[in-house]
Amino acid sequence: MNLLEQLRGNFPKTIDKSKPVFSSLIANNNGTAAIQKQLNDLFAYMKEWTSTPNVYEQTGIMLEKTIKFFSFLERYADETEQSLKNRFGAIFIRNHNTRWGTAFDIKSVFRQYFPHATIYLVENTNKIDDSTPGLANLFLDGDITTDTPSDWTLVNCTAEEEARFSKKYGILLNQAGATLSQSVNVNASSIYFIHFFLKGKVHVQIKNNNNKYWDYLTKTWNNSPVNNDFNSTEDWNNQSLYFKTDANTTSVTVSFIYINTKTYLDYFRLFAKQLYGSFTVIAHFEGNTAVNAFGLAAGEDDPNTQTSVITATINSPTLSGNGTSVLPSDWDLKDCTMSSESVDISDSLAMISKTINVSHSTIYNLSFSFTGKLSVLVKDNNGKYFDFDTSTWKEHFDSNIFTAESLTSKILTLTTSAETTELTIEIKLTPPQPRYSNYGYYDKSFLSGVPIGFASDIYEDLLDYLRAQGVKAYLEIVIKDYTEEE
Repeated sequence: MNLLEQLRGNFPKTIDKSKPVFSSLIANNNGTAAIQKQLNDLFAYMKEWTSTPNVYEQTGIMLEKTIKFFSFLERYADETEQSLKNRFGAIFIRNHNTRWGTAFDIKSVFRQYFPHATIYLVENTNKIDDSTPGLANLFLDGDITTDTPSDWTLVNCTAEEEARFSKKYGILLNQAGATLSQSVNVNASSIYFIHFFLKGKVHVQIKNNNNKYWDYLTKTWNNSPVNNDFNSTEDWNNQSLYFKTDANTTSVTVSFIYINTKTYLDYFRLFAKQLYGSFTVIAHFEGNTAVNAFGLAAGEDDPNTQTSVITATINSPTLSGNGTSVLPSDWDLKDCTMSSESVDISDSLAMISKTINVSHSTIYNLSFSFTGKLSVLVKDNNGKYFDFDTSTWKEHFDSNIFTAESLTSKILTLTTSAETTELTIEIKLTPPQPRYSNYGYYDKSFLSGVPIGFASDIYEDLLDYLRAQGVKAYLEIVIKDYTEEE
C-alpha cells in the first residue's frame, strides 16, 4: 500500500476523496496535497539519510545538519561544501592517519583553518596574559614593542624592524659581544620553560643568583659559564629549553649571546611548569596581512583611524598671469564660507575652486597664505595635471600637498602647455590618512572572516576537540607588521 492509499484509507468511505477540500489538504493523485507532500518530502529525506551514511557524500542542508550535529562547525556565508567537508575531516579523520592525535596532526588541522599562515606548536606553555600570578609570561616585553626596550639589557645589539617575528620589532645580533639579557624572579625547586623564535644562531646562557650556570644537556648547575646552543639559519623556528631551580635560587638572568652569524630573535616566553600538560598553537601571519589573511576588518578601537577634527585656513587666494586674475571673491565655495578674504575649512568635502580660460604657453602664479594641510589640484582642458614639485604636466597625478603649522605664504608658479586653453583649480583640506601600512591593529578575532566572538569560539572549540583530556591548549595569532619597504 502506497502513501496515497494509506491516507485515503484513514477516512470513511462516505467521504468523497475527489472533493477539492480533501484533495487539496489530505491527498490526491498528483501528490500535491499539503499533508501528502510534506510526508513525501519527509520520507525522501529519511531515505537520503539512510542511503548516504558517508557525510563526505552528503550535500546541501543534510550536510550542514550532520556536521553541526557532530561538531561545533557552522558554514561561512560564502563557503563551498568542499571547504566545509575539509574542515570537518581535519578534526575527525582517523582511518589510515597514523599522525592522528599527535603534535603533527594538530599542526595539520590548523593549517586547514589557517591556509595562509605558518603554524607552530609549542609545548609546556601557559596563557601569556593569565591573571594568576606566576602563570603568565614572566619575561617583560616579550614581543619587543619599541626600538628602545627598557625591560631588556642590550649590549652591542639593537631592536630592529628587520629582526621581527611578531609586531614591529625584534632583536638583531650582528657583532661580537652582542648580548640580550633580562633578569627574572623565580621560585626555588621549580621547573621553567623558555621559548623564543630564532632565525640564525645563538648561545642561551642561564645564570642564577648564586652565579651558577645551567647546562641543558646535563641538566645540572655549574660554577663556570655554560652556553646552550641553538641553530635555525634557514628560517624562523621556535626554540625551547627548560631549567630547574635548586633550593637556593630566587632569580635567574637569561642571556642571548651572538655566535658568528647575523641573527634575529623575537617572541620571548618564560613560563613556570604546571602539573598539567599544555601546548600553544601559534598561527603566524607575515607580509601584507590584508592579502594573506582570510579577511580582515578593523576593530572599533583602531588607533590609526581615531583622529581629532582637522581644520585649515586659506587667506587671500589669488591667480594672476598675462592680464588674467582671479581675486579672493571670485572663487567658487563648496561647504565653506569666505569672510574678509579668509576661508576656514573643517569638512573633508569642502573646497574652493575655479575654472578659467587661460593662454597657452604662459606663466601663472597662484598665491595664498594658509595654516593646516592643503591639497592643491590643477587640471587643464586636456585632462593633464600640474606637478609643482617637478614643474611638469602629467597624465596621472593626485594632488600637491602643502603643510604649515603657522600662517605661511605660498606662491606656486605654473606654465600652461601649448595646448592649454582652460584651467580648473581646486584647493581643499587634506585629512590625515590612516596608517594602513601597519596592520598590527587588526583584531585577531576577525582573521577567520566571521563576526567577533564567534571566531574566537571556533578556535577554542577546535582546540578542545584536538587536545587530550586534562591537557590545556591555547591559541595565539601572531601578526608580523607589514612595512612598505618590504
